[in-house]
Amino acid sequence: MPGNAARGDDGRRRGTRQPLTGLVIGLLTGHGRPLYGIGLVATAVTAVLGLSVLAAGFAVIARPYATAWREEQIAIAQEDAASGYTGHIGTVLTVGAVATVLLVVLAGLVLGLLHAAHAVAADQYLAGVRRSTTREVWRSTRPHLGAALRVQTRTTGHVGAAILPGLVFWFVLEARLIPGVRDRLLTDTRVSLYELACQGVLLATVIVGFYVASRLCTATAFLVSDGLAPREAVRRSWALTRGARARTFGICLLLALAVGAAFLLLREAAFPLVQPAGAAMSWISDGNPYMTAVLATITPSTVGLLLLPAVMSPPVCSVLALMHVHLGARPGSLPRCPARSSGGAR
Repeated sequence: MPGNAARGDDGRRRGTRQPLTGLVIGLLTGHGRPLYGIGLVATAVTAVLGLSVLAAGFAVIARPYATAWREEQIAIAQEDAASGYTGHIGTVLTVGAVATVLLVVLAGLVLGLLHAAHAVAADQYLAGVRRSTTREVWRSTRPHLGAALRVQTRTTGHVGAAILPGLVFWFVLEARLIPGVRDRLLTDTRVSLYELACQGVLLATVIVGFYVASRLCTATAFLVSDGLAPREAVRRSWALTRGARARTFGICLLLALAVGAAFLLLREAAFPLVQPAGAAMSWISDGNPYMTAVLATITPSTVGLLLLPAVMSPPVCSVLALMHVHLGARPGSLPRCPARSSGGAR
């Protein structure tokens, strides 16, 4: 009967009678192929852009490293103490900082795209669409991309604002800028209470940032399912998770642990690439050990990070796209939050 069918569709959309695991399995069963396809394309684009940033960074530091290696060879020939590249450390650190910022921005753009695509697929699944193609998901995702990126920017801003005081305090402690605190002697290998306090502040800062991120993890889903503006979607996510802080934090923590484990496995699998990558860099740089060492050091982690979206984005982003349904959200059922009711999500 049409009435029963409508009620069935509404039950699927509300999703309150299904556990999160069942929702995710259902989504990946019918829409897994397009989601993995989009993840592979995102991985390929990220690889090209990310490796381009790294190549540009190596091109910039090639001259300082070459100068440092020549100075090293002269010092060795004259039996003087080797200074390494300490005289060029400022250039190296600057290039590293710029490359890191660019890679973080790239990662944010990719995450925004993946969250939007999975939210669109989840919305189709909850509406009763059994299967979809990569082209259909992408065509439905494109109108939401700009708003999804703004949601990603707002979420990152809220997390950054939450952890900034802790990071500043940690830096003050770690740099021993507090009057009366002295540097530890190099011969002293004991761990002091002061150092434990520094690590405790850093850990607490990470937990606070992760907590805020977990409270805002459903914002993109609300953006797509309810057609909200980015600012309102962030507020709606904060309001929804207010009554399920521990559950949301726990689910996000499990997802983070799964992503971390996958990264470690991918990183371990990439170690056989260290030797050929180092040999290639040694040939390109005329045997410069500094360039070779840097490339050999970052190769496993770089490969692991580049492959991570293709491997983990479908299950992880599917959980985040369906979290609001698991927590009991219904389209249009949650009250619109006033500006001050969102607390840290403002």
